Amino acid sequence: MTIIEDLKGSRVLCFGISPGYNRQQFLKRLEEVGVDLTILSFPGEKLLIRHPFKLVPVDEETLDDTLSSLSKEMFDCAVTYSEFRIITLSESTKRLSLRNQPLSQDAAEASRDKGLMKRIFAAAGVPTAEFKLWSSQDELEEALDALNLHNKDYILKPRLGTTSEGVYRAGVSTSIEKAIDEFYALCRKGAESRLYAPLLLPPPFLVERYIDRFGIPVELAVEGYVSDGQAHITMVSEKVDMVRSGLFLENKYVSPPKSTFVIEDLDKICQIAKKAVKSLGITNSVYHLEMRYDDDDLKVLEIAARPGGGLISTSSKIRVGVDPLLQHLLLNLGRTPQQPVDTGVATCFGTLFYQNGFDVTKLGQVSDYLAQPERELFHEVRLDPETRKNPIQDWLVAFGVTGNSPQESYGHFYQTMDLITARLRR
Repeated sequence: MTIIEDLKGSRVLCFGISPGYNRQQFLKRLEEVGVDLTILSFPGEKLLIRHPFKLVPVDEETLDDTLSSLSKEMFDCAVTYSEFRIITLSESTKRLSLRNQPLSQDAAEASRDKGLMKRIFAAAGVPTAEFKLWSSQDELEEALDALNLHNKDYILKPRLGTTSEGVYRAGVSTSIEKAIDEFYALCRKGAESRLYAPLLLPPPFLVERYIDRFGIPVELAVEGYVSDGQAHITMVSEKVDMVRSGLFLENKYVSPPKSTFVIEDLDKICQIAKKAVKSLGITNSVYHLEMRYDDDDLKVLEIAARPGGGLISTSSKIRVGVDPLLQHLLLNLGRTPQQPVDTGVATCFGTLFYQNGFDVTKLGQVSDYLAQPERELFHEVRLDPETRKNPIQDWLVAFGVTGNSPQESYGHFYQTMDLITARLRR
């Protein structure tokens, strides 16, 4: 099996500074083992670690000239770990000299544009929530009529959005004018970031039926990869306590799943996931798929052709011995992918968000506590905490625990959460 040290001497062009401390540590590790790594750095991206990366700053005006210059060099592959750069990478490959080709432009667009993605799902018979596109109040009114969603809960979301930014749930009593105003406000707030502005604001937008399992939101995350035209499943996680944490704060994952009904549906979950991935034409890439229960049915929400965010990669390494960050690079390099092996260890990981009464200056103490080897925890602490009133992205600490069963890891997670919360109180 290929390990990271086997990649010594590989020439890799990375599109975008990978978001997240752990992903940037992975890139640092690549250079430490001898990978010749060049990173295209785009506006709004942040370097969270100190390391002399070979960065090439680019923007919309300079990208073409930079690609022309880089085309004189031969790279073993071009890769991205950023949702923001998937389409940019696929559009740039013809301008570069690459020994191995990344995701095709069609597959890249299908994995980023949720409107296109859902049309493909519908055509391929992949179950997904009923949806329409809209750009104005009149079009939204027509979409709600067509979907029979008047007097029902529905979801508004940006077509190109990511990390749940801009996602809005309209309740039964919410007027359409109020729904549009509050949705636009969420998008404008997220678009204050240069990274999110091009993703959240351009119409058309999506409207889709809100779905849950008999009144309780239940989501699943499926991690996997595509190699030689075949989709494989690496790990299935159950997102737990979504009511407690907020409908779109996808911040608590248990793997393997702990709910009996999810365990009974695992074969069906894997079959639907593979069908959905195949429909988008994803090749030689890892993927992160999100699925939600619609009462007893399962509906695919979306697929990203890149490793899942947060601590998913660490959980995967512990659970099945596969690092999605390394796996993604192996596939893009044309190398043999890692094969998952169930270790018998369960994980539960999640995120602590800012709360009134927290003292963010104590994050260093929390980090030291989590880093103690005897605690067997994995974690990431936010290095630039903000305390906005909109808590969606105000995460402070992401951490995970292990156990001999999903139930044990779940209980251990909340015990640790209580200890961390107490340390952050003023």
